[in-house]
Amino acid sequence: MLAVITAVRLFGPMHGFAFVAYVWFVLHSLGAGLLSRREAGRLVVAAFFPGAGFLTARFLTHRITETRERGARG
Repeated sequence: MLAVITAVRLFGPMHGFAFVAYVWFVLHSLGAGLLSRREAGRLVVAAFFPGAGFLTARFLTHRITETRERGARG
């Protein structure tokens, strides 16, 4: 039980910092015009559901591919 308590004390703050950094990056991308409000909202909501990161990665990969294709066309 002591190992679990130690792990929580060690990784809890790191997990919290990672979450705050993630939200900051999403908001920064929204402010820079890289994401729409809907996309930013989707990313933030997905952060609260286990496993949603896999769907988010797929979404972002698709979005990046579309953006590159549009840029290549003109």
